[in-house]
Amino acid sequence: MTLADTLAEARATWRRGFTPEQVRTMDYAAQWLEQSGVEGGALRSGELAPEFALADANGRVVRLFDRLDRGPVVLTFTCGPWCPLCAAVLAAYAPLDPLIAASGATLLAISPMLAQTVPLAAADAFEGLTRLSDPGAKVCQLFGLRYPVPGPLQAVYRARGIDLMGRNGGHTAFLPIPASYVIDQSGIAAAAFVCPDHRACAEPEAIVTAVGAVEGKREDDRRALGHAR
Repeated sequence: MTLADTLAEARATWRRGFTPEQVRTMDYAAQWLEQSGVEGGALRSGELAPEFALADANGRVVRLFDRLDRGPVVLTFTCGPWCPLCAAVLAAYAPLDPLIAASGATLLAISPMLAQTVPLAAADAFEGLTRLSDPGAKVCQLFGLRYPVPGPLQAVYRARGIDLMGRNGGHTAFLPIPASYVIDQSGIAAAAFVCPDHRACAEPEAIVTAVGAVEGKREDDRRALGHAR
């Protein structure tokens, strides 16, 4: 089963828990997001990624450029494991960590959720995946991914016990457009997968292929440098 299949199934299951009116609100919000133009401001392939420092689930500070000293970095931005579609993406990407580690790459998952608001069951499900907390979605904003959640959609979520401001530690409900980046060691986004439609998130194989391309280019550069000497 592809990730697209898994996401379609997760979406259908998630929607069955809402009233028809709530589903219409969710559909309207999704349509608004796709038509808002927010995606146009997102970091693109070939652009320099902004530096950031965020705390992981254990409170340790992780800096992007420190990780780039070791190798390429894969960044995945999600709303958090409270969202079934985002949880499906995290579950699909978590097994990639040992695969891309062979290239010296690191996988970092960023969401606005405060670490202490992540349920233990969710934390256990993604064990081994480095999850970073971005309160207020400030790093998401640096990457051009942050957007304000419309009030009617916030109300729908609250009716299900999902308080975005409480979970994310801010006074305004912000979420990121789902996106994944492969950042090479020079800090450039070698690949960008930005998907306002959650169902269109990059397949795991596409991430692995992009990391392999970065590694291949690095090897070519090394050989070219050796010949130059």
